Formats: sequence, C-alpha cells, structure tokens
Amino acid sequence: LPAVPFPVDPFPLLLWYGQAIKEEHSRNRWDKNLEKIAKDYASNCIWGHNLYRGFAGENLFARAENPSFMEAIKSWYSEIQHFSPAMMTCDSDETCGHYTQVVWANSRKVGCAIHKCPTMKKLPTFKDATFIVCNYLPPGNYIGTKPYKKGAVCSQCPTGYKCKDKLCSESFFIFLNQ
Repeated sequence: LPAVPFPVDPFPLLLWYGQAIKEEHSRNRWDKNLEKIAKDYASNCIWGHNLYRGFAGENLFARAENPSFMEAIKSWYSEIQHFSPAMMTCDSDETCGHYTQVVWANSRKVGCAIHKCPTMKKLPTFKDATFIVCNYLPPGNYIGTKPYKKGAVCSQCPTGYKCKDKLCSESFFIFLNQ
C-alpha cells in the first residue's frame, strides 16, 4: 500500500504544534529528509522504534481507526499530565517521553509520515491501522538533560532566530508565514 500523502502545506500545522507549548522554545521546521526516514519506516508497518533512524528522536502512533495527525500530536502532548515542571522530569512510574520529545527546545527539525497498514507487525490485533511516525533533530530525551529552560518568552533564542508568536523562529520561517 502506498503511504498516505502528508499535508501539502505543513506550516499551519507546525504553527499550531509550536503554539501548543506554553514554555519558551523554538518552532519546529519541516525537514524532507526526516519525512523520508519516517515514510520509509512507516511503510514497513512495524510497531517499535526504527533502529536505523540515525540520531533522530522518534514518536510513534497507531490506531485501528483513521486518526488524524492532530490526534497523534494531542496523544503525545497529553503526557504533560505526567511531567513535573518543578523537577523537569516524568513523574515516578509514568510515561512522558513523547511529550518531552514534542516540546524539546533543541529539536528544531521535524519530519513525519502517515501510512495505512493492513496489519501491524508486533501489534497483531491492529488490522487496517493508521501508523504515524515523526522524527526529530536534534533528538530529545537525553539522560541528565532537560526538555527546555524556564525563562521569559524568547529570552534565549539562538543566533539567527527571532521572536514570532512567542516562539523562537528562524527568519525564513517568519517570512513564509507573514
């Protein structure tokens, strides 16, 4: 089965994606290479992280219905309830790594793919599943590091970034969205 095409214009989606985060960090930029890695892996219909994605971070989502890409993001983001802002870690015995990858301040590139899978390897009960894979660079979730720094909005934008919609944004991204 062919991959489901990704939205022609991912920028409005990425704008929402960035604005959903309340703390200061950078807007993600769509990356065609990360999209290709995600598309190639999603087409294999294997539930489990891609061991050949290089250094990219990765979030996976599969559902037997026809979920939207936004449902995947909302699912990952919902793990915020298990994240302790005071400690900047996941609560004990809870999962929040998908959330922290979504909001990881240094992950500035993202590429995703959606694929319809008749069956999911390693999830045999999933029939006619929609499989969504997103890859991020640089990756997040390094042991001993925090997803973002607390501070005033846009107070720590990297060189070459400007504040737009309360997010650090590369200049070309601002130009494309005006």
